[in-house]
Amino acid sequence: MTNAIPALQSVQAELGIGPGPLGEPPVPDFLRILRREIANDILPDPSSAQSRILLEMSLTLLDYLAQRADRLDGVLRDRNCELAKSLGMTADSDSLIALEDRLKQASDVEFPALLKAICSADLSLLNAIELGNSNDKPPSDDPAAAARRFEDHLRSQNGFRSAQVIEMRKLVGGYSKDVYLCSFDRGAGTEKLIVRCDRRDGPLETSVSDEYPAIKAAEANGVPVASALWLHVSPDVLGSPFLVSEFVEGTSGTDFRGEVMSDDAAEVYRQLAVVMGKLHSVDVAEVGGRAELLQQPTGTLILELLDRYEAQWKRRRRAPSPTISGALEWMRRNVPAEDVRACLVHGDPTPRNLLLTNGRIQALLDWETWHLGDPAEDLAYIREEMPCALSWQEFNQIYLANGGVEVSDERLHYWSHWKFLFGSISAVSMMSGIGTDRDIDLRTAFGAVYFTKYCIGRVGEQMLKNA
Repeated sequence: MTNAIPALQSVQAELGIGPGPLGEPPVPDFLRILRREIANDILPDPSSAQSRILLEMSLTLLDYLAQRADRLDGVLRDRNCELAKSLGMTADSDSLIALEDRLKQASDVEFPALLKAICSADLSLLNAIELGNSNDKPPSDDPAAAARRFEDHLRSQNGFRSAQVIEMRKLVGGYSKDVYLCSFDRGAGTEKLIVRCDRRDGPLETSVSDEYPAIKAAEANGVPVASALWLHVSPDVLGSPFLVSEFVEGTSGTDFRGEVMSDDAAEVYRQLAVVMGKLHSVDVAEVGGRAELLQQPTGTLILELLDRYEAQWKRRRRAPSPTISGALEWMRRNVPAEDVRACLVHGDPTPRNLLLTNGRIQALLDWETWHLGDPAEDLAYIREEMPCALSWQEFNQIYLANGGVEVSDERLHYWSHWKFLFGSISAVSMMSGIGTDRDIDLRTAFGAVYFTKYCIGRVGEQMLKNA
């Protein structure tokens, strides 16, 4: 049993659950304390002086826990090995306990050398611990430098030669792209543009360069959008390709709880039915892309979509997921047999991706998930979230009257399983950059954990109903 203790402690250290280099409790104990303090003492009044002090303390503690996870277990092992070697002892879990007896038994001649070895080894360990001095780089570029580079780029565009950038502000919004609000002046007062940039560790592997033709085709068919102005595919300005769009006044279609931000949610969905009818009646030949896709039956397009996302999942996952594997196989085995007209599918057409002004839709946003495919995919997404205030029958009648495609209930049921499966793969993909040398921001770290747990759980619930 004694021989098993070092192995057990080694495993605990690797998992971050053993005692720390200072003899402090395991990491989860500290994380529980941090969570309690944030929930009970910081969030109720985050602007108070006390909250600021507690946040600074939290940062110091998080700095230490990050160090401990990264390298301090190794420093602790080095300290123990150094001591053991200098004292002629074995570097196991009993070494430091045995050292106490060794000190007591040492002669006056031996004691100074023992004390020097102990203090020297301990100081090496303590000096390796830095509290509150994190050297982490901010995960994003210097805003001022980015603004200067974008100003140079803006002045190279026709009509913007005299533009002066006032501010280049990064917006906290979706997870798949970095979005900037650029305020500028070209002599007639402040104007605004929206800049959407690709993210290397985002949940999707699509590019803004793919969005441009879809947005232009949708706009030409009467779909309200933030008009795409130009595309820049080089990383020389902002570090990745970006799409510049007009700024559209409005507020998000939902609040943080997902509730529609309008006194008449049913009317918002009636308008969305019109928008989707116009979107699904876009001539897909106008979108461009792979010509052979236009000739494929929708069943083939569905299988290609599943293949594409499974390949992404396998490239970026850190561990297999039986639930995701089983759900992908279920979707392959149950592809609807009937064929419908392939459409320009948005992929995420909910009020979250709408801009509203006084309850009126101003723009359908976030086109990173668009593809050619089955219109029932979009409709199933909407039907699941639509409030009881509007019946599906009424929504569908408006949709069909505006150019939509007739789809069966069976087809809608099939696609009702995709929302959370797609979400699971996207969330798992965000996990891939964490712990690497790449700069990962808080949105990605949070989304990776929160949405992976939530979406895979929902997929599991859905699959159990089908079993």
